[in-house]
Amino acid sequence: MMISTKGRYALRVMLDLADHNSGGYIPLKDIAQRQEISVKYLENILASLSRAGLVDAIRGKGGGYRLCRPIEAYSAGEILRLAEGDLATVACLKGEKKGCEKAGHCRALPLWQGLDQVIYEYLDSVSLAQLQAMDEP
Repeated sequence: MMISTKGRYALRVMLDLADHNSGGYIPLKDIAQRQEISVKYLENILASLSRAGLVDAIRGKGGGYRLCRPIEAYSAGEILRLAEGDLATVACLKGEKKGCEKAGHCRALPLWQGLDQVIYEYLDSVSLAQLQAMDEP
């Protein structure tokens, strides 16, 4: 499994919103400038986060984005799954049709399932608040 640019940027954007969380809306261009991400690419990421209910968005003058719940209530796993779609480590565990024609007698399948479980549990155990605190001196 490799986290894509979209997943890494989604996490960075959420941390930026957490760092600048004053209750008001943060303009897209400000986030883009601080994170050195193109406005166009950031629009796409923030639209996904907004549709999923992770951020509130307002268009127009005075608009922008803000977190819609406390930073402790967001997990890295939730954000990454939203951006990536699936974090499965092997193809046979991806998507709705999990498994393959050899799943019934694949001796390695429990290994991949266990690895996925460890990854998901770890990512879900790390909150946005914890990530924010890791960066502070």
